[in-house]
Amino acid sequence: MKMKSMIMGAIGLFISAFPASAQWSGCGLGAAGAIWDGNLGSAPIYISTSGTVAGLSVDCNVKHQAFVFGAEVGYDWMLGDLKDLGFDNKLFVIGKIGVLVSPAALLYAHAGWAQLNHAVGKVDGWQGGIGHEFKIPNSPLYLDLRYTYTDWDAGDVGLTGADANSHEVRFGIKVRFGPGMFGNSGSIFADTEPEPKAVGGDKKLMR
Repeated sequence: MKMKSMIMGAIGLFISAFPASAQWSGCGLGAAGAIWDGNLGSAPIYISTSGTVAGLSVDCNVKHQAFVFGAEVGYDWMLGDLKDLGFDNKLFVIGKIGVLVSPAALLYAHAGWAQLNHAVGKVDGWQGGIGHEFKIPNSPLYLDLRYTYTDWDAGDVGLTGADANSHEVRFGIKVRFGPGMFGNSGSIFADTEPEPKAVGGDKKLMR
């Protein structure tokens, strides 16, 4: 896990070192892959499961000064060993709040609800974590590195009293749509935030 954190930080610092304009208000579509590790049981016995995840997501953001507020809905498929152990898919809905550490880099926290479909039934959970999203220069694409911790309700499948949680390190790529999609001026694939409109138009000073 320490090595993964170092790699994520290095990528973020590398991209952030090259300034680029970005469009943070608007919506986007994303695809992602993740490394997933889960634990189930009660002290002192725990069963650990791990594997990979692939998913799609839709998110929308609103930028206010240096802050960005957003929401995201995603659907994931469990792969490999997770699939063999009965894990099928996962749905999640999260809210996000972040601060721009540069014009093209967003550091954010996220929290929300998730539902995991397993062969024995559906399990609800609450999740939270942190992420770092940054724009690839000269493109409408954004990279999103995210860590998520989820506390699952094992009682949903009859395991009352058992602890169930998971850790996920997620790497995603998104395409963002600009202000044109909302009927305002500007390209659909915008590179920058729209300029604020003047109030009352230009007025000449009278002597």
